[in-house]
Amino acid sequence: MQQQAQAATALRSSQHRASLPTPPAEDVTSTTQGPRFKYVVQEGDTIAGIALRHGMREYDLRHLNHLFGSNIYKGQELVLRVKIRSNSVPTSTIHDSITSAAPTSAATARRLNQGRSGGGISEESPSTPTISRQPSSNQQDDASITSNNNNNTPPILMKVKAVPPAQPESQPKHSKPLMEVTSIPQLHNATSMDILPDPVIFKSLVPKLEACLPPQYRGYDWAVAYSLAQHGASLDTLYRKVYHRRASLVVVETGDGDIFGAFAASPWAVSNSFYGTGECFVFTCYPKFEHFPWKGHNAMFMFSNDSMLAMGGGGGFAFGLNADLSRGTSARCLTFENRCLTKRSEFDVVNCEVWEFVPKV
Repeated sequence: MQQQAQAATALRSSQHRASLPTPPAEDVTSTTQGPRFKYVVQEGDTIAGIALRHGMREYDLRHLNHLFGSNIYKGQELVLRVKIRSNSVPTSTIHDSITSAAPTSAATARRLNQGRSGGGISEESPSTPTISRQPSSNQQDDASITSNNNNNTPPILMKVKAVPPAQPESQPKHSKPLMEVTSIPQLHNATSMDILPDPVIFKSLVPKLEACLPPQYRGYDWAVAYSLAQHGASLDTLYRKVYHRRASLVVVETGDGDIFGAFAASPWAVSNSFYGTGECFVFTCYPKFEHFPWKGHNAMFMFSNDSMLAMGGGGGFAFGLNADLSRGTSARCLTFENRCLTKRSEFDVVNCEVWEFVPKV
């Protein structure tokens, strides 16, 4: 009889907990949490889906509404809380204060990159001045055409002038051989909330990124080391997740739907100066896929401290993300000679992930 009484008491207690009323919505704002508001469950809603749409973790949603199971019903009122996003963005003032500590000469940058394989990117830098000098050579040809009255000379000079510019412009586009289907990476530790697993993005972006990688990093599968959707929006968390990882790919999605990122050739670490090697590059999918390798002007590859993570330097960051990975900036930089990687120079971050290279199973 005593055991039956205890069981009945436990049952009444669990029923009471399961039927706790929905906490009132309070318009309370703090430094870490946004205002609460009520949400009415619609047909087909799930806890995971509601949490994803409103930028919350499932655990926080369950805890806030005292949900002990996974069942919710149409018309049920839930209390949600919006995370306050930081309004700070990486600024040019920060950029100017840290660039003085970075090696700026191309010769210094090449010395940093010596001893590493896959130096194809560093070898491309001499081609840059060759292209920039070509127009002056063409101008000299034009002058000789004007000064010479020989009827046979001008057509010959015109042919010589037309060929050289076409060669260096088209060469980088076809410098890498086409990949075989078997070399396309498989993605591990990913969820549907991440960027690259999306079928459309995977098909259009992953093979192109694989082709841009230094040779020693091709032929691997990719695994999520950090994901904002899975692990939360925090630079501290990102640094813990990627600590002592080797090279990695950073992929970012903005509120405008732009996708961009970078190949980081060195492990990410908290530092007050630039680091990395000439194998680094940045890329964008807006409005079409382009990748920007190192141009040899400076050695400002990677920068990461407690308040921001950035790639590239000299004139601005190729991109920079703030401490809570909520906002960022993009600008032209000398390191990669990139254009702005996004539709707007300042943007909101929707998702950010870091992928490491793992052996194929």
